[in-house]
Amino acid sequence: MGSGNMRIRSILFSFVTLAAVGCADPIDTKGAEDDANLAQDGKLDSQRKPTDHGAINSGNTVQDALVSGARYHAWEFDLTGPADISLDTSKAPNGPEVDTVMYLYKQQANGNWGSYVARNDDAGSSVFSSLDRNAGAGHYRVLVKGYKTTTYGAFQLTYSCSGAGCVAVCALGDSFYGLRNDPRFTVSPAKVLTAASTLSALQKAQVIRAMHASTHTDVTTAAEAFAAADQGEINEYPIKNVATGAQYTAMEYGAGDNSYGAIFVAGTSTVATEIHDGDFYECTVF
Repeated sequence: MGSGNMRIRSILFSFVTLAAVGCADPIDTKGAEDDANLAQDGKLDSQRKPTDHGAINSGNTVQDALVSGARYHAWEFDLTGPADISLDTSKAPNGPEVDTVMYLYKQQANGNWGSYVARNDDAGSSVFSSLDRNAGAGHYRVLVKGYKTTTYGAFQLTYSCSGAGCVAVCALGDSFYGLRNDPRFTVSPAKVLTAASTLSALQKAQVIRAMHASTHTDVTTAAEAFAAADQGEINEYPIKNVATGAQYTAMEYGAGDNSYGAIFVAGTSTVATEIHDGDFYECTVF
């Protein structure tokens, strides 16, 4: 009887152990993070040369992917004073669940990033990452990597900021050249416009307004706009934000061999930003 009871207890113990293993949270059993020492020494960031995507604007969602040749992605933002910031990674449209780790750095007086000021691996029961904190004035970098060196896949990063220290940054960047080379946007090839008679009423309104970004503020008709533009040509560029789907239309032309014009919210004559000698001026979308 004694040996029979022992066998029963042994079987029950084995069953309970297997059940416990089967029910374990996979997040708790994924092992140690690869390159975890990245968190201890900010110098590794520069040695690994993360893909630097430049500025990320409050309220924006950007999309990228962890691949073998780009396993570290970085974005930067500024605060002029105290602010509440929120950074979240999430699933890209039609993408997989990607186990991201997020690090936040504040640039030091010597220009280096140093050690991280905040880090998050799994937000709640998700494999994605989230950081919410009150931060002071400074220049910040958010870095996204995979939990393992073999963690690949597309992800989204959303940044939001509230408070007096938040900096308004033009959603289109700071220059027309930069916009055309920004992976966050698709800029379709230009349609060269050469005559007012071929334009819709909206296009006429747009080319007239675009001409006012240069010295030709006296232009009141589309015909006058073409007469003022170099070679009598105005370039129309359809533009789309890859992550948000927001669409714009650029009306760009040469004025003394320099680039001028305006970018409009698609389908409207509302100016998103003017183009002055290639640079953006008086942006209204942030």
